Amino acid sequence: MLRLNSCGLGEGGRRALAEALRLDTTVTSLDLCVNDLGEGGGRALAEALRLNTTLASLDLANNHVGEGGGRALAEALRLNTTLTSLNLDWNGLGEGGGRALADALRLNTPLASLDLCDNRLGEGAGRALAEALRLNTTIMSLDLRENGLRVEIRSALEEAWGDRGESKGF
Repeated sequence: MLRLNSCGLGEGGRRALAEALRLDTTVTSLDLCVNDLGEGGGRALAEALRLNTTLASLDLANNHVGEGGGRALAEALRLNTTLTSLNLDWNGLGEGGGRALADALRLNTPLASLDLCDNRLGEGAGRALAEALRLNTTIMSLDLRENGLRVEIRSALEEAWGDRGESKGF
């Protein structure tokens, strides 16, 4: 496990880390929470995830990757075959980032744990995630708390979730 949380990586550090991850064959778990990576950092890490074949767990909580970073990470999930745990808590993904991740979940099978807590996902992303969960049965832990989802969206998510595993809240 490589822990670089709260390190203030900066622009140069983000680029260097993303470049190293492209070629890395040893790091299986990476904690980058609270580094203010921003959208550019999210995009850079997404590019690295497209090529990385060893990283299984990535914690990007509280990095403000935004909708653009969320979309880029979703595209990477379509190709990545090793990531099993992704924490995107508190990143301001918005509805666009949430919808993109839902679309990626339709195709991605390695991911088993996803944290999207407190991202202002919106109703459209909530509906898209419910539909994706009907198709993707490999997600066993999902956190969607603090996204302001209405009761009917939460009900659709619970129905799609069934009894498959740990859900920290819809």
